[in-house]
Amino acid sequence: MAHGLTHGDLAAECDGLHLRALARMSLGDTAGFDSDRDRLERLSAEVPDWHRHAFLRLWRGARAMMEGRFDDTETELGGLLDLGIRSHDPNVQNLALGQLIFLRRAQGRLGELAAVVEQQCRRQPLVTAFACGATLMHAESGEPDQAARSLGCFVDGGSVRVPRDLTWTTSLCFLTEAAIAVSDARFARTLLDALSPYRGQVAVLSKGMAVTGAFDRYIGGLQALLGDEGARASFEAALELESSLNAPALVARTMVRFGGWLICQTGRKDQSLGESLLGEARGLASAFRMRGLLSEISAQPPVVGTVS
Repeated sequence: MAHGLTHGDLAAECDGLHLRALARMSLGDTAGFDSDRDRLERLSAEVPDWHRHAFLRLWRGARAMMEGRFDDTETELGGLLDLGIRSHDPNVQNLALGQLIFLRRAQGRLGELAAVVEQQCRRQPLVTAFACGATLMHAESGEPDQAARSLGCFVDGGSVRVPRDLTWTTSLCFLTEAAIAVSDARFARTLLDALSPYRGQVAVLSKGMAVTGAFDRYIGGLQALLGDEGARASFEAALELESSLNAPALVARTMVRFGGWLICQTGRKDQSLGESLLGEARGLASAFRMRGLLSEISAQPPVVGTVS
């Protein structure tokens, strides 16, 4: 980027802005991300590049999802899919399908993609992130045994057996959500070790395909599965980071995870806070029509006996 600014090389400046924007979002700097993205939008008129245009659509869709503007994400996805088809670029098509998975999950419509994702797994077996996504689909579609078998294929012997490429964190997040959904602690320690280096960061997946929230939320969910009291600090850190992002849809998801953990504690104060968080999350999920999250809230166990 410095080279581009010094020598008036707009293409180099665009490349630098692309990398810096993703780094800024990973560190929770949404204002910086938006600034770099806006600059890229302006430069795109002077340095036409269909591939860059595809990423700008991808990022606009991801940013809209953070704010609960799912209709806007649908619009951007339509344009992105059109670009992928016209360019015959499988990478663009993969990114579009990946974003669609996260969108449909938020809308409570993940099951609609089951056949498409299974087909993609067969067509592109080397893109294991799709198989990890299918694992989450099994977990959230009432197929816990199939989800557990799939988890065992990827998490075994103290290691996570997926490529450490641009899809690494995407696969980790899919597998973590699947393990939490089926309450299978056998895989939690290994996944926790893999995610721990990302504490304090935002999950910006696969070149900005989706921004799914603080890694601390995933870490807290695994700690809760292991009965680790450290889950509290992780959920609190996740809420603090996500609250600074202008991302109410992400905050709502963490409120549900944290609130669900709190109402299972024995202290009256914790249970009261948990009920409050779940109530706030219900309001946000209703406002944004996050049917998947509303179902998760409805499935929370009732508050039982307390200890003052």
